Amino acid sequence: MGKKKLLCCILALALACTALAGCASREAGLKALASKDAALSPQPTASATVTPAPTPTATPEPTPAKEPETAYRPGELSEDGYISTWLGLQFTPPKGMIMLDEEQMRQSMQAGGQVILDEEGQQMLEKTAGNLGYEMMCVSSEGDNVNMLVEEALVSLSERQYLTLSQSQMEKAFTSQGMTIAFGEIAEQEIGGVTFTSLPYTVKLVQPEAGLDMSMDITTFVKCKGKYMVVMTVTSATADGTETILSGFSPLDL
Repeated sequence: MGKKKLLCCILALALACTALAGCASREAGLKALASKDAALSPQPTASATVTPAPTPTATPEPTPAKEPETAYRPGELSEDGYISTWLGLQFTPPKGMIMLDEEQMRQSMQAGGQVILDEEGQQMLEKTAGNLGYEMMCVSSEGDNVNMLVEEALVSLSERQYLTLSQSQMEKAFTSQGMTIAFGEIAEQEIGGVTFTSLPYTVKLVQPEAGLDMSMDITTFVKCKGKYMVVMTVTSATADGTETILSGFSPLDL
């Protein structure tokens, strides 16, 4: 595998793995909803003659007011960067990086699924895609990139639970391509004035016969906002790639 082809693969992997986190949460959500339905299903009971007791008239309690939920609003994407009033942050591409449009992101996502997923995994990705909003992606010629998706969750998960569920999907995806993966610790990190929960991991590919010995530092960041989960993946193929990419985010003065 040549370096150019490998960089394309890294780009596809980064986008696909961001969506794979959504696949994991979707599967967990479907199982949780199925369990809930089973628990609520009426169970057969033995018949018996019972004289009903008089039902006391209760005074209805006032329904507590529901806190307003901020509706999801897609960010604004352009060649100059990305702005999200919903998240309250903005991104300016560091020198040497370019923004991709929505169609380019979709193509990369599909390519990533074909590269790293089996048939079952690709079907899962297709089902999940309908719940995903493509927010932004920025790439460099060296392979450094950042992408962000927003998923409408089927079930309430904490940010740590979301990341824990995604680990098995990521491990399966990378090892299927002959790569090794080592996970770091889940922690909180502030990006552009917004607090995310992060999961760092390192992916290595060694192919002596092809003259390849590459290591990539990847971090998945998640942010729960109402019924949505913001999922951002930063991939660094260079020494200071992650730091450079994150420096492009800043708070948005509303």
